Amino acid sequence: MSAIQMTYPDKNFNVILDKGTLDALMPDNKETTIIEIDKYFKEVTRVLRNGGRYVCISLLQEHVLRKLLVLEIALVDGSLERLSSIEDMISAVFSTQQLALVYHRLHTSNIAHIGEITLDLHRPGDNHPRDTVYVIDQPISHCASKQFAAFIVPQGKEMDWTFRTKRGRQNIAKSMKRDRLAIVTLRRDHTFESFNEIMKELIKCLLDLTPADSDVEFRIPFLSFDKSHDHIGKRTIWYQGESNISGPFVVEDVKDYELRRLVFLDNLYVIQSEARLKEAKGRRGRTRKIADLGFLAPKYHGYMVGYVNAVIDTEAEDEILLKITAVEIDNAILTIATRYFNFVTNDKVKVEIADGIQFVKDAATSGKKYKAILCDMDNKDSSIGMSFPPKEFLEMSVLRAVASSLTQDGLFILNLVTTDRSLKEKATDDLESVFEPILEYNLNSANAVVVCSAEKYNIKEWRNKFKNAIVDFDKLAIARKLSFSINIARILKSL
Repeated sequence: MSAIQMTYPDKNFNVILDKGTLDALMPDNKETTIIEIDKYFKEVTRVLRNGGRYVCISLLQEHVLRKLLVLEIALVDGSLERLSSIEDMISAVFSTQQLALVYHRLHTSNIAHIGEITLDLHRPGDNHPRDTVYVIDQPISHCASKQFAAFIVPQGKEMDWTFRTKRGRQNIAKSMKRDRLAIVTLRRDHTFESFNEIMKELIKCLLDLTPADSDVEFRIPFLSFDKSHDHIGKRTIWYQGESNISGPFVVEDVKDYELRRLVFLDNLYVIQSEARLKEAKGRRGRTRKIADLGFLAPKYHGYMVGYVNAVIDTEAEDEILLKITAVEIDNAILTIATRYFNFVTNDKVKVEIADGIQFVKDAATSGKKYKAILCDMDNKDSSIGMSFPPKEFLEMSVLRAVASSLTQDGLFILNLVTTDRSLKEKATDDLESVFEPILEYNLNSANAVVVCSAEKYNIKEWRNKFKNAIVDFDKLAIARKLSFSINIARILKSL
């Protein structure tokens, strides 16, 4: 009996189960094929009773899916989701097919040569990822049974170099001595009740990530720094905003670190500003946590400020005479700094709301001179491969303007962040063509602090100058009970 000309009477069935028939009848979307499919659907409709169901098991190639004008879908356990268009349906099915392909590849292959595979996990109906999973394999071993585990990163620690960079994740995967490790980061804008609840949520997905010859059947070892409720980390979001210049951003406190952070959400793994918190008493005797201005939280800030000590003027041991001009392009960020980070302006500290590149060019044109120019600007264009600074700041015209704006013994100190070796080499070459000499201090594989001078120095003499400046900076910090997260001995050794 032909499916497009059935011999059954009308309204004869409550359910019709199609297991591959539609796919067989519809190898393409040619006009003749569509005519045959229309006949098939007409026959299906004829033999179904009122309220009957046509259940189709199909590979759902796109041309087949477009013919099935059904706009409800269930890709996971739970309620059906009604979609608004056939394009949404195609997108949802295509994503599921891609995921199935990834699962199959992970189940049957070692991905060490790829580096890692990244998956964003969503709750049904929620467009904001709840978790991000990084799957990392070690090179193929000859063990009969492969070891697999998951590592849960507490909230806030995903900003650490260890977890936010590919190389850092590779290092921790290697240290865990597992054939495959799934590193799970917990995304902001979500609440996580406990370590056990997180395990329950993730177990089904993680079982799909196990290699075929894994020692895991239905239980996966979950690892972390501490599996207690208090050590899944906690975020307190104080403010979420958006500006035309900076895009969406968030101010949050991270419990484990006792830190306050400003994070630009267009570049999730770059901390724009960070301050340690301390308790302070208010007018009514109540204590509250405020930013501790005596602590330099990001490590590279300690290096940048330490190098500045080589050119500042001092009248006495206990007094440093500085006049600081901060250039910020976005007035919204100045408001955040004042409201949440205790930033204040006075006769020694002022803020210019301006484009930093144009500010430097104007300074060079007007003959304005600075003893030190520090550049700590993030790059909004994530496609470049350089997080700090924007590529425009490294253009030759800008670098020459910076050099022209320095005093004779002045310094240009740059925070350079890129994982692309060729970009880093190009930046260093361009700096060396304008400044002489330059000194580069690498904090890790991605982050370097580069110190440049427009005045020619004997390199040995210049290094000794910085050694003395760093030692003096350390003594001054101790005397004033200031603190920072840099290793003075390590800096001195590098010089």
